[in-house]
Amino acid sequence: AKGAEPVEASALQKSRATTAYQLMKSLKSLPGQSDQEINQNVLLAWCLELRRLAAEQNRQDITDQLIGQVLAHAPLSPTDGAWPHDAVRHVIETLASSQVELGICIERVNMRGVFCKAFGEGGDQERSLAQQAQEWAQASLDSARTYAMLELIARKWLEDAERADTEAKQDALRH
Repeated sequence: AKGAEPVEASALQKSRATTAYQLMKSLKSLPGQSDQEINQNVLLAWCLELRRLAAEQNRQDITDQLIGQVLAHAPLSPTDGAWPHDAVRHVIETLASSQVELGICIERVNMRGVFCKAFGEGGDQERSLAQQAQEWAQASLDSARTYAMLELIARKWLEDAERADTEAKQDALRH
């Protein structure tokens, strides 16, 4: 727990922690989700209950990050076609947790998975991802925290693009 002295966990505690973590990481659809629709009340209630249980064990930050990682798998909004779904925007605004938002950012970047680049390609792929995140941010102007989070994701992609451009220039000088 946060702020607690480290203790050696028993085999049972380790097993339970591993199982709980694997369960959270395996969720690729959200509580309250049916196809592309999400019941906002069910999703919010699930998040609030997880946070309540985490508070009892003084594990709020990591729980919020894991909630964010689950929310990162939300479908697009049926209203404006942008990510995330309106119900998830509502949850982000309601929870108002920088740790939830961090979890979303981490998972969205990780969701890119393995990628390939041509020799000397530079950061075009990352600029495309940044542009998409910026477009999604514009669609969520009414949701301040969601907008800011998407802008942060876009800035991260732009930083990666600059790094890829620098690496491509360095590779060109070597060959």
